[in-house]
Amino acid sequence: MHVAVVDYTAPDAPETFTRSLRETGFAVLVNHPLPWSLVEQIYREWAALFDSPAVEQYLMDAAGQVGYFPPDKSETAKGSAVRDLKEFFHVYDWSVYPAEVSDAALQYRQIAMSLANTLLEWVEANTPDEITDRLSMPLSQMMDGSTRSLLRVLRYP
Repeated sequence: MHVAVVDYTAPDAPETFTRSLRETGFAVLVNHPLPWSLVEQIYREWAALFDSPAVEQYLMDAAGQVGYFPPDKSETAKGSAVRDLKEFFHVYDWSVYPAEVSDAALQYRQIAMSLANTLLEWVEANTPDEITDRLSMPLSQMMDGSTRSLLRVLRYP
């Protein structure tokens, strides 16, 4: 199996990305618009929050899957009774957001959502009509108006 390494800025990126997904189910995207410096900032800020007692004021709302999920509330892998060793915070554009961190995660989420829309457009443009005609809506519209797409800030303590 050959998973393509796709340069986001290359003229043939949409076709190469879609072909790799079709042939392998995967693609590696390089030179994408997600800045590594923003990722590092998020890691630093949220690690400090996870280590702070302040995180407890953002405990999850299980009904809405919002907020901080401590390690004792983490999911279990399918078929396992042992919880995953992780903690995380679900960030939506409409949900509670910790005052203890900057808006870096919100910025990242916005860039990631835009990237996701672009990738859906690429796949749509490079998928045969006999497949896209069977979809309930065009791929490029599937995220429009969505309030359920989230960013999971995740840490394995």
